[in-house]
Amino acid sequence: MKRLFIFTLFLLALSGCNNKNYPRVEILTGNSGILKRDDDGKLALTTAKNIPYKVGTTYYWRIAYRSNLPVISYIQDVQLAGKGSWKFKDTDKYEISDGGANVKIYKDDKKNDGFLFGSWTISDDDPAGKVTIAVTIEKDAKKIFEYELIKDEK
Repeated sequence: MKRLFIFTLFLLALSGCNNKNYPRVEILTGNSGILKRDDDGKLALTTAKNIPYKVGTTYYWRIAYRSNLPVISYIQDVQLAGKGSWKFKDTDKYEISDGGANVKIYKDDKKNDGFLFGSWTISDDDPAGKVTIAVTIEKDAKKIFEYELIKDEK
């Protein structure tokens, strides 16, 4: 009788799990910094907020998330300190505004493996100063990354 009671409690607990309103997307963690390739071609990620302003330097962001959706839609909203130059490799859905200082990129992640990643490379037309990247997933979850592109004052 005791086993039947415990088993019944277990089934009731499980049936209640389906009734909870979990968020469609939950951001677990995120970080950002500098992306470099070593001599062997391997990627090295270094967490940083201050990025040396040097043409060719790549800075990144990444997010770990949890979702039960088959495809994740997200917006990457990048705000520079001034007008920048924009080149895109893997999207044709974007809007440039604020005189060229802001871009919103719309993407879908069909692999939905729990990770999102983005990177930008400094070009000679990009301004030094503050950069803010806001990533909004499914209009529900948002993570903001802030950087400072710092020119060496030698």
